[in-house]
Amino acid sequence: MKRIKAACLYQTIHFQLKDGISAEFNRRQARQEYENYKAHLNQSRTQYRIMEEEE
Repeated sequence: MKRIKAACLYQTIHFQLKDGISAEFNRRQARQEYENYKAHLNQSRTQYRIMEEEE
């Protein structure tokens, strides 16, 4: 029987900004959503590597 030892998935995630809301509030909301996403990955012990981060 063969088993997968490792796999690689390259994924781009775009956290959308909402219309009609101030730019600063939008940035804070997107940053918070991003931090929550990373916290969830850490909590589930998912191994990940951030190749590039752009704001």
